[in-house]
Amino acid sequence: IQYYHKRWQQENTEENFFKWLDRGGGKDLSLPECARDQLEAEVRINLSYVTNSYLLVI
Repeated sequence: IQYYHKRWQQENTEENFFKWLDRGGGKDLSLPECARDQLEAEVRINLSYVTNSYLLVI
């Protein structure tokens, strides 16, 4: 995700990063350093871990 964040910082946009990435100017972007499919797979894994940790009942 850091490659996409770096690209977002270089863009002339007023959208926040996640809006830009999901619905804005970066939604169809696929970078050579990290293909879009790889990015989406990594984000799903990380969000699943965070969500599962948050919902864990002890």
